[in-house]
Amino acid sequence: MFAKAALPIAICSIVGVSSAQYVPPDLYDEDYSKAIGFWENKGQVIDTSGNPTDVEFYSEGGFPRAYLRDKSLVSFTVARVDTNIATTDTIYRLDMWPHGSGAHDVSPLGVVQKDWHQNFYMAHCGSSGVTEVLGYSRVVYEDIYDDIDMHFYSGSKGQKMAFIMRPGCDISDLKLAFAGQDSMNVDLWGNLKLYYDEKWMVIPFVQAYQVDGNGTIIPVNWVANYMVDNGTGVVGFEWESYNPAWPLVFQIGVPPFGPSFYDELGLCWSTYMGGNENDNVYESVEDENGNFYIAGTTGSSFTLFPQAPGTNYSQAGTVAYTMRFNNTDNITWKTFFGGNAAADDTRGTAIGHKEEGELYLAGFSDSEELPVLDDPNGNEFYQGTATGPDYKGFIARLNKNFGTRTWASYYGQNDVYINGMDGLDGKKIFIVGSTRSTVPALDVDPPVGSTYWAYSNEEDGFVAMFNEDDQHAWRTHIPGTANDPAYDVDARAGRIAVSGMSHSEDLNLVPYANNSYSEGPFGLDDCYLYEFDEYGAARWSTYVGTIGYDFSFHNGVALDPLTNDIVLVGGGGLNLDVVEGPGWYQNSVPPGIGPGFIARFSGQDRSRTWHTYVHNGTGSSTVDLISCAFDPSGKLLVAGAARDAGSNALHQTLTGLYDQASIYPDVNGLSTEYKDPFVLAFGVNSEFLYGSYYGGEANAVYRELIFNILHRNLNGNIYLVGVTSKEADPTSYFPLDDGGGVLYFEDIWQGGNQEGFLASICADALNAVGVHEFINSASASLSASWVDEELVVRGLPAGVHRYAVLDALGRTVATGLANSNDQAWGATLHALAQGTYVFHTQGGKARFVVTR
Repeated sequence: MFAKAALPIAICSIVGVSSAQYVPPDLYDEDYSKAIGFWENKGQVIDTSGNPTDVEFYSEGGFPRAYLRDKSLVSFTVARVDTNIATTDTIYRLDMWPHGSGAHDVSPLGVVQKDWHQNFYMAHCGSSGVTEVLGYSRVVYEDIYDDIDMHFYSGSKGQKMAFIMRPGCDISDLKLAFAGQDSMNVDLWGNLKLYYDEKWMVIPFVQAYQVDGNGTIIPVNWVANYMVDNGTGVVGFEWESYNPAWPLVFQIGVPPFGPSFYDELGLCWSTYMGGNENDNVYESVEDENGNFYIAGTTGSSFTLFPQAPGTNYSQAGTVAYTMRFNNTDNITWKTFFGGNAAADDTRGTAIGHKEEGELYLAGFSDSEELPVLDDPNGNEFYQGTATGPDYKGFIARLNKNFGTRTWASYYGQNDVYINGMDGLDGKKIFIVGSTRSTVPALDVDPPVGSTYWAYSNEEDGFVAMFNEDDQHAWRTHIPGTANDPAYDVDARAGRIAVSGMSHSEDLNLVPYANNSYSEGPFGLDDCYLYEFDEYGAARWSTYVGTIGYDFSFHNGVALDPLTNDIVLVGGGGLNLDVVEGPGWYQNSVPPGIGPGFIARFSGQDRSRTWHTYVHNGTGSSTVDLISCAFDPSGKLLVAGAARDAGSNALHQTLTGLYDQASIYPDVNGLSTEYKDPFVLAFGVNSEFLYGSYYGGEANAVYRELIFNILHRNLNGNIYLVGVTSKEADPTSYFPLDDGGGVLYFEDIWQGGNQEGFLASICADALNAVGVHEFINSASASLSASWVDEELVVRGLPAGVHRYAVLDALGRTVATGLANSNDQAWGATLHALAQGTYVFHTQGGKARFVVTR
């Protein structure tokens, strides 16, 4: 019943309950788990027939799921997950309640409120949704018998149940009735096992102890045991003498075992993000205030309650969700968005933000019942309905502080997918995706000079822009005679880079300059890049590929924040036209390997400056590059996945960063996994600075991928989101780190084939390298001085120069572009503390001293 979770329960304060309630100390002095909670039902939980339920609270983060109902009734559900997200799964229900004439029907009360909330926008939640749902770390049924209470709470290895017999009680009253099982018995270890449909659920053995008047735990010299009457479905307890003046506690739950903390060298934090069915984390973004958001999809069955015990119920619904972590990485809210909880598939694949409290979630859904909302106070784009059995796009706006929906709309009718999104200058939101029809009409006239290409054939990519009022202000198809979906968009400094895949040979090509790279198709399956300005005018486009099959998916394009270079990553075929560039490259591929690729194009003239294979050396390794991003100094971060380790050519140790030298075998001891993730980092001149695998003993069939990588400006760390998988052993290895015990941390594998994850790689060492090593300091004689909070540099040749400011330890503390006129150049650098610094550019270096 109560499986594996996270963190140490002492005597805790009671919030919002009567003084008569008593919370004893936990036998193992464990704290409440931040990942396990009991959430109030405000209407988001319905039964499998779509009706309201008497569920008062339900558990999240533990296994199996517990539904705490009115009148002392508790139900447990276990999910059987199918291997295909599109087909039905089943959930099974078992019931428990206090038995006998002395039992009382009481309602549960929440104790110790959590510091974050949840919002639900699903078809059954009404036009306003169900918002600000509170979670609790402990729920109490007080007086299920006279002076006997039943508690639910959590420990480091899962959820727990306890019966507290206060002085004056009659312990012989305590009996539990069960329904829904085929049979039950007590195993050799004292666990209660309930058998159902050729499976079973375990309720762990009883641990008995007393608590004296000082709150000290007093052991008893006997063992409490279950007594099973299979004929009636009733379970009693065996006990011996105890001190009736002190409370007696029967604590039921998995005791702590193994280390009480997780600490991986080089990781600042790594946690599962999921429930009891298939879960994914697709996207992440940081806002201007250092808050961090993730978006994904969950198939977990928390809102569906089986209508009766002892029956399998089919369900296959998935729901999009997004979560906010504040600037200390603690959760503040989680919001769900979807259609019919039992049947519809809604996926949150894109996330973006504007300033002033606006977050955007987008994706696609096969539901015709999404909870769309036309803001009565605005004039935003609004499409209230979408019909057809295939996927429809959607976009929703949420308040950053509370996660509440302020606008939501379908986008397009049948067969529309939104795959990527990005915001520009805090005012505009751009989305990309694919459609087999035309995208919606505009709300306003498009910008003068913007590009519009009509729908052509099959599956066209598209790009669309919503203005500062969220009006649909510009769109274009990316038309071809075959399938040409768009997968990613990156927007920066008035430039919009769009990437996708083309099966056509007739995409519209737009050269940028005489020497820009604007090539036609290489084969039948190529990648493409388009660049638009912020007003929708096409500025440049090209095919990118080989004579083989080439692809680039979600998060495959990024713009350098300093040079405006465009980088595209993906997977490809052979015969790549390699451009070596100044740093690391691979210009050939060993036999039997399917390589990835990195392509870099100049922000000045769109010429190709670096185009390299990315492979693992030897073996049969297929390498895919999935995501890329830049840090503020122009270092390139790349995430991908490899089929096997080969010669580990992608491994590069950097002291202080997480280091996984090779791929982990699956739990059967074989390297047969579908893919293992890895992370790469390159300097501004393509130097290979860091490379590490990031995965565990995953399932040999299901994937393990990093979907998005980004540099967190708040703390300089590298954040990864993605999906991992398990074989039959839920305790098999995955690199987890509890963040020092203060952050949300989930180490329980609750079920399902795939589970999302979120990780933070400590990157101080990476932030200090990769900028200044390439500089040729002999090319000029510079002088630098510090005057009134401003750095003044003389002797810098005319032109634009990338620069870095290093402290006395060689760490990069400031970067940017210096636009010199061959005289004095200055930059205001308020953040520098007193000390000695070095100014570096490709034109030279100079030392200066900051005094306060």
